[in-house]
Amino acid sequence: MIKVFLFTLILNVLVFGQYNSKNDSLINLVVKSDPDYSSELISEIIVILYTSEYDSGKTLSDKLLKITPHLKNKSLYINSLIHSYRFYPFEEKIKMLDKASELALKEGNYYLLSDAYMFKATAFRDNSMVDSALIYALKCRDLYQLYPGVGDISSILQLIADIHYYAGEYENAEKLYNQILQEDNYIKTTWKYTVIHNNLGLIKIKEQKFPEAENYFLKSLNRLNSSQMSYSDSSGLSYLYRKLLEVSLLQKKYEQANKYYDIGEKLTRKFKQTIELPGYYISKAELLSISGIYDSSLVYLKKAEELEKNNPDLKFKIDLYTVYSNVYGKLGKHAEANKYLSLLLNSTRKSDSLFNRSKLMYTFAEHNYKIAANQRDNFLRERNLYFIILVLSAISLMVILIFFVRLRNSYKMLIKKNLQLVLSSNNKESFPYFDEEEQVILEDNQEEKNDNSKEKNKRTNLDDTKIDEIIEKLEKLMKEEKVYLDPDLSLNSLAQKLNTNRTYLVTAIKKKYHKNFLNFINEYRIKEAILIISSDNISNLNMTGIANKCGYNNRVTFAKIFKQITGVSPSFFINNLVSRGNNE
Repeated sequence: MIKVFLFTLILNVLVFGQYNSKNDSLINLVVKSDPDYSSELISEIIVILYTSEYDSGKTLSDKLLKITPHLKNKSLYINSLIHSYRFYPFEEKIKMLDKASELALKEGNYYLLSDAYMFKATAFRDNSMVDSALIYALKCRDLYQLYPGVGDISSILQLIADIHYYAGEYENAEKLYNQILQEDNYIKTTWKYTVIHNNLGLIKIKEQKFPEAENYFLKSLNRLNSSQMSYSDSSGLSYLYRKLLEVSLLQKKYEQANKYYDIGEKLTRKFKQTIELPGYYISKAELLSISGIYDSSLVYLKKAEELEKNNPDLKFKIDLYTVYSNVYGKLGKHAEANKYLSLLLNSTRKSDSLFNRSKLMYTFAEHNYKIAANQRDNFLRERNLYFIILVLSAISLMVILIFFVRLRNSYKMLIKKNLQLVLSSNNKESFPYFDEEEQVILEDNQEEKNDNSKEKNKRTNLDDTKIDEIIEKLEKLMKEEKVYLDPDLSLNSLAQKLNTNRTYLVTAIKKKYHKNFLNFINEYRIKEAILIISSDNISNLNMTGIANKCGYNNRVTFAKIFKQITGVSPSFFINNLVSRGNNE
């Protein structure tokens, strides 16, 4: 319902010119509307404020600033303070933006607070106060980074690039402008595309690369002439044609310069951009002087001089005095020429002084802001230190708890699988957790190590039939006589029992079981240990007793090998087996 009303309202405003009454209706609708819909309505009002012609926009601004302070919802009032920017002189702008930032901060509205900072930085920038401009631009950037989604980061980066330009940091400005153009694909559909290209053109003029400057200005012109641009965007044409006029003069393209003057001067009057007229008249006077029409040139210079008094601009003064001195010099009026040369010299010195001051204040502001930012960051770090420690401690405890539970469950699973393996009918299976790389050496380990070393270097012609014969005898011996329970069992003694030699025995075990002699014996002993632990006799045995019954001389060696093969310690295995039995 509200969207239909808004569409009808704006259509009437644009087509039938029923501006004042419709705006009153829209403001009343905001006052009476549900808070859930007010943001949409406020956005529509701000759009109208921006796209209106100057007189209509100023009227709407005055009404908003009169009515909205009394509303409970301060959003429209704050927006009105911020977006009435173009209708008021510098001092009033700053007061309004101060009020807007104060209210936005009080309301906790960081979106509007960042807008207030940005417009404030813009106002200071336009008034050549680059130190203050930089401080508020950096404040706005910090809000964008602290609260993602609050604003368009490319906008504030553009503003910071502008400040680089005004401070004479042309290289930094150009890099930042090009970065924005490359990273922000949406920028081509906005007014920022035009502003950035204009500023790149100004940089190229400073570098005396006039064709490149003209190319940037022409890109801006194409954008401003597109159908997507609004009335307020198109008002920038007067500035753009003036820059094209100036760069044409610098390239001595006088016919083209005259064309730009004719178009631009008409647009300036249409959009009531009288602040641009001194620049047009100065350039026109220069064109007339080049053509030798000095009287007409002086007429335009006097018109420019009168207009410049209403809106003082040091650059216009420098250009004005330059053309004055040239014209009077060509007319042979040297006293007048010297008068304007003296004024030109004073203005140039003042400009250089202001420029150097801007650079100094820019550096000073950047330095001070970094100090303030560091102090703020230190305060925030100290304030949040205990909270961070608490959170990290809680997370650490949770991780440890989860790890402990998972580890305990995995150990229990190992116990279950090892028990199933030992109790299965096929007792020839190897433990799945056995690591062949790790070996625990028995008391006769030196002998075994030497034998293994010799074995690696000795080649045999042992065939499969012989291997099968040895393995058959070995398995029978292990099953029936359980020779592995003998703690003094060695490779030699076992080979003698099988009526073979140690080399054949090692080779047979390697080929059949893919393991060495020690690991082969240890697996049998650990399976025996698991059978003992799972039997009813376990209550009568301690760890040393279990070790002795499995063929180990001491509990330390037994414990190491048990954990190596099963993945858990004997004590853990016993305790969890008992617990499992109770639960069952």
